[in-house]
Amino acid sequence: MVKSMKIKGGDPLKETLLTDKEILKLKEHFEALAQYHNEIAKHFAGVYPLQPIDHVIDEIAKNICHRKAMVKAIWEGEKIVGFCQISLEGVRGSVGYLYVQESQRGKGYG
Repeated sequence: MVKSMKIKGGDPLKETLLTDKEILKLKEHFEALAQYHNEIAKHFAGVYPLQPIDHVIDEIAKNICHRKAMVKAIWEGEKIVGFCQISLEGVRGSVGYLYVQESQRGKGYG
């Protein structure tokens, strides 16, 4: 599903649900998220994520296939600038990851 939206007078953005095959496009974002967490953590620097990023991505892809997760991405042109991963259990969900590229923060994408 592709939706377009406009944030704070900027160019239209595209938001999509990613397939299990498209999750690999998020690797650089997971790496940036890990770097950010490890820089700001006072007591747990260097331990995020607990699993290797490739493993995290593989698990999310499997969960998408089994309808236990979904990932919505925000695109600016052809580039993903943010995403949210939601784990699903029946009619309930929880946010597993929320990321907005640092240069895009403060624009209402999150």
